Amino acid sequence: MSPSGESLLVDTANRTPDDRDAKRIMVAVQQAGLKKIDYLLTTHFHGDHYGALPALVKLIPIGMYFDHGPSVEISRPNVAAAYKVYEELTAGKRKSLKPGDHIPLKGVNIKVVMSGTQAITAPLKGGGAKNPACADFNEHAAEVDPDNGLWATGDMTWELGSRKNFEKLMEYEVGLEEMFRSHPALSGVCQYHQETLPEQALPVALSTHPAVYINETLTRMNPFYSSAGSALAAESSIPGLKLRLDQLGLSAGS
Repeated sequence: MSPSGESLLVDTANRTPDDRDAKRIMVAVQQAGLKKIDYLLTTHFHGDHYGALPALVKLIPIGMYFDHGPSVEISRPNVAAAYKVYEELTAGKRKSLKPGDHIPLKGVNIKVVMSGTQAITAPLKGGGAKNPACADFNEHAAEVDPDNGLWATGDMTWELGSRKNFEKLMEYEVGLEEMFRSHPALSGVCQYHQETLPEQALPVALSTHPAVYINETLTRMNPFYSSAGSALAAESSIPGLKLRLDQLGLSAGS
């Protein structure tokens, strides 16, 4: 909520049989004393980011909807069905953001720096040179910079782009894991999609993450976790992966 009293919600989280996430949002809404959500920004069209929208709109009015444009995974039947519901719910109140757009939340300066794989062409005030480590990463989420260092992003859907910088991504993931380990108050979730990732991703992921997240609610300590440096240095291989996944309660196709 901004100093003006207007509100912005980023994503609505999961759809569940008991509308758990919509109800959680409403707890925060009620604590803030809101009668409506002025703006809803959907970073991208995965169920864990906008699945609770149908339940939420029954609980509170939403003024305006922002997103990055059409879903890039519309060929998947379950995505297409959920996206159609989104289109119906947001009809007449939806705007697809472009790089350089501002979200008109009164009292806050929010500028979109990347949306739908396109980025702003000039740096923000005080911005520096491009980061060469990010040159091969694609981002489909609408990213927001209110000019004070705070960034809001969706999942890094890098797997939709080139795979040649897989090693750089693993180095980045290892760095994040080390940061979270040294700062226990912080937490993060790394998502891996077996259908689109290079084969070597999952063995490395299993070795470099101390816990795994299964079926939305279950977290288990990962018996295959090893020090980040040694795991990254080791040559990644697929043999034994199915056994590892089975032992963690996963299957090779999940």
